[in-house]
Amino acid sequence: MRFSIIVPVYNVEKYLETCLNSILNQNYNEFELILVNDGSTDNSGLICQNYYEKFENIKYIIKENGGLSSARNEGILRSQGEYIIFTDSDDYWKGNNVLFDLNEIIIKDNPDLILHEETRFFSEENQIYECNINKIKSEEHKFMEDCFNLIYNEVYVASAWDKVIKREILINNNLFFPLKRKSEDIEWCAKLIEHINKYSLFYYSFYIYRQSNTNSITKNIDSNYILDIFQMIKICLNEGKKKNKTIQRAIENFLTINYVVLLMNYYKLTKTDRTLIKTEIFEWKFLLLKNANIRVDRIIKISENTNFHLMIIMLNLYRKINNYLKGKVFFGRKVSINK
Repeated sequence: MRFSIIVPVYNVEKYLETCLNSILNQNYNEFELILVNDGSTDNSGLICQNYYEKFENIKYIIKENGGLSSARNEGILRSQGEYIIFTDSDDYWKGNNVLFDLNEIIIKDNPDLILHEETRFFSEENQIYECNINKIKSEEHKFMEDCFNLIYNEVYVASAWDKVIKREILINNNLFFPLKRKSEDIEWCAKLIEHINKYSLFYYSFYIYRQSNTNSITKNIDSNYILDIFQMIKICLNEGKKKNKTIQRAIENFLTINYVVLLMNYYKLTKTDRTLIKTEIFEWKFLLLKNANIRVDRIIKISENTNFHLMIIMLNLYRKINNYLKGKVFFGRKVSINK
């Protein structure tokens, strides 16, 4: 079997059928669809059961609520496909040739990893695709040679659902998602870096990421999420020190944008929490390096004559203005949040 598509499900009855139909309507059949019901309390479970009874290639797992990481990990363990694809149950795919086209890439290149980009769905009339992937020019697609460019242009980001990954890489290297975290994708993607040799790019933006579902497993930034970002950066920096210089630098560049998100939301924290983390946050300012991330470069340019503390205040002010305008002007990428 070529693909295992893992869909964690939690209270998404409004969107679930659209998600499942978009996958099941593919014109390529060598895949299994693994639904992991993470303790839903609405009709999501009934919908999953109905689809499970109707389609032979569906595996249906029911578990107590443990969060997104727990659901994904269960799906990985139960999967049998050569490649794993993660999809959030409130999102959906566009087009019926996605798996066929991905399979053609695999036949041709046999990559460890295929990267693609999302289209952000605000409404039927308002959908945004950034096309960062078009900035990548590579002939051999050797990951460690290209990873700095992939990270800089935000093609390799802290998301699981924009990656098609060989299952054996996850299993053989124990690459499961950290439990009881709200920023699990940061650590998972950082650890994945050193295990990829060859990658491919899929230029069709088939993944439609909804921006409007407040009940999703993967929405909303709160103080717990901010503190989790802090912990994930700390863990990844410490792990990076144990690697060779190339991998260490790649991990640091990858963490740069997450560090800026942490700074941007710093004043959402209580004074006590800010006091606990401020020393390390200041020590990590070396992450604000030029040529690490395209959006961070813009910040550096704007704030290069500003002291560090004033820059944090400016970033938090920007966040408030952006939230007031209900825009996605600068930091619009999806983040993974456990329930």
